[in-house]
Amino acid sequence: MKEEFMTKALAYAGKSQRKLSLEWNENPTILNRRIQRETLKSEDMEKIAKAIGAEYKEYFEFPDGTKIGIK
Repeated sequence: MKEEFMTKALAYAGKSQRKLSLEWNENPTILNRRIQRETLKSEDMEKIAKAIGAEYKEYFEFPDGTKIGIK
């Protein structure tokens, strides 16, 4: 479920997992596995939110008010 959440948020922000991983200085394969296995911590989600220009509150909120959540 979180993988779909991440995919939607990244797509909305116009970023790929690969681009995010490179900005985050992480191997793209490792980031993909962490997303698939749902092993990202809240701190990781907050860091990702910052990288895509959103806030993380159990969902991503963009400046235009769009919210993309796990539900």
